[in-house]
Amino acid sequence: AAASTATKAETAAAEGGRSTRHRTANRTPTFPIRTHVVTQGKPRTATTLLFNMVAVSHFLHLLRRDPAKIPSVSLSYWQRPNGYRALRVERKKLVVAKSHRTLDNFLCDNTVVFAAAADKAEAAEMRFVLKREGHAVAFVQDMETLREVGIAGLVDEYVAGYGLSEKERGDLREYFASWEILRQCCGQQMSQKWRNDLMPEKFKIPQYGTHPRCATYDIDKIEQTFMRTELYALIEKYPSIQPLNKPSLND
Repeated sequence: AAASTATKAETAAAEGGRSTRHRTANRTPTFPIRTHVVTQGKPRTATTLLFNMVAVSHFLHLLRRDPAKIPSVSLSYWQRPNGYRALRVERKKLVVAKSHRTLDNFLCDNTVVFAAAADKAEAAEMRFVLKREGHAVAFVQDMETLREVGIAGLVDEYVAGYGLSEKERGDLREYFASWEILRQCCGQQMSQKWRNDLMPEKFKIPQYGTHPRCATYDIDKIEQTFMRTELYALIEKYPSIQPLNKPSLND
């Protein structure tokens, strides 16, 4: 009964969110849209940013076009390959999954793939190989481009890809500007350099160096700013996606 009540509450919130949020003429998404979403990449290629940017943007897409599906969203972190096989038969949930495992021997026609790469060359190769294998590829993020365009430039890719509005562009930029700092500077998936900075001197690993920015931030203030964003409050209305408001799914 409690689960049923939560589901009804999510559905009502979705309808309310759709009716009260800024409206613009619907834009046609350029990303392929499928039932499930898989984000994949090697560790330390900004895969947590990839996953959260995809999941939050997909949420906004659903809120605009099919809000009744939001309660069925399932956020997952796959550590074993059998998760891929489960998607072929999953009909009740809308899975958004993160994995560090390769997509070899996995092909699912109801799933779209987002991937993360270290640089532009690797991104181009990954896109080519994934498409050659028959995957529906939406976007391949790479750290080289991310350093050039920053969060704002990355948001632009998702606004175009999901057909989002100018209001939603601003909401995403505001939300992820704070989220990215919190991801690097607190939580289980914080920067290795900053984690090393916080260690007692005798336990520090010299070759890690120091984090260039975390020590300069007032983390409490940034967390308060993050929690006051419109998008944070909107996500909090839906139990199925509330974990997105944490720095990582592990926290």
